[in-house]
Amino acid sequence: MTAPHGIGILGYGGMVGRVACDVLRRLGPVRGGQRRVDPDQDSGAGFEAVRVDLHDRASLDRFCQGCAVVLNCAGPSYRIGDVVAMAALEAGAAYVDAFGGDVLERKLLTGPAGEQGLFVLGAGVFPGVSGVLPRWLFSQGFDMVESMSGHAGGREYCSWGAGADVLLSAVAGFGTPDAIWRQGRVVRQQPDRSGPVSVPGFRDGVFVQPFINRETILLARQSGLDEARWHTVMADEVTMAALSGGCSRLIESGPEVLDAAVGELVRAASLAMAGRHSWYAMTVEVRGRRQGRAVAKRAMLKSSDSYTISGIMAAAVARHILEDRPDNGVHWAFAVLDPDSMVERLRAVPVVESLTVVDIAPDLESKSGVSLEAGVL
Repeated sequence: MTAPHGIGILGYGGMVGRVACDVLRRLGPVRGGQRRVDPDQDSGAGFEAVRVDLHDRASLDRFCQGCAVVLNCAGPSYRIGDVVAMAALEAGAAYVDAFGGDVLERKLLTGPAGEQGLFVLGAGVFPGVSGVLPRWLFSQGFDMVESMSGHAGGREYCSWGAGADVLLSAVAGFGTPDAIWRQGRVVRQQPDRSGPVSVPGFRDGVFVQPFINRETILLARQSGLDEARWHTVMADEVTMAALSGGCSRLIESGPEVLDAAVGELVRAASLAMAGRHSWYAMTVEVRGRRQGRAVAKRAMLKSSDSYTISGIMAAAVARHILEDRPDNGVHWAFAVLDPDSMVERLRAVPVVESLTVVDIAPDLESKSGVSLEAGVL
């Protein structure tokens, strides 16, 4: 790939990068980079596998040269920071991060890089689809939206990178746990951890962790929401305990205990998966008005694999930038993509079992704080 028109994918052999690579290789030249290169994958027209170390700036610079877009599917984001983004900028490439998040945004916005280059963050499932799905739902019969509540999670294997990002999201500035967005500000709340709760769209009782990140705040501001809530969902108490315990250890001891905390979370997730099928779900409830009347709807996405969804989302953002490059600046993926097109793309993915919308009663709530259904659209 000598001409600056192809896409470079870092972490192309990982659970997210592999999916994005498979999609993008059908569209044009792709350069795949990671620390260990599999010779069997270095084949086929238009694909080049490169050994690259993210902590070796010289090898990273060589990887980015000639790329029009650099898609980072490696992690964890806490350790990568803005290293890849800066290498992409110097190579004249747009940068897409399958996770990114609040911390990376702050780094980019505090210097001149945010005006000199194009950076798109949160191009995965959460953040990413977690912003696209509400935007799409806002257009499904609302004249005005007032509030939103979302849940995302399930039971599936946890990679080391994903586990690190989940833990660090709660303690290292990637968002605010036990908080909601209300009337223009983040409000901390006392969580109810008494036991599993019933949430529409999820199997059996689940454990939930309220959580607000930058994506949700931007979405709420842009859409004029009075209130916005998100919840991370765990299917079992063992995994939830590992998540809570890991967060507590990181708060007390700092990043030096990250490896041990992530290891415990990965083991807990593997134990929970023993003899079971993986599943992942995302639900979004929106309340608002149509022709002066109160309206409420719920979108429900059910899938067997969140990593594939992340890869599809990341590939869609990279493709969009390659074909219709936005203006320079720091953007979030949910605001870059057309939500109708992305929802149709998700519905065509084999691991997505369903993506539906139902009407819910706008003024009735169950004891667990979720609305009662009132028919299917």
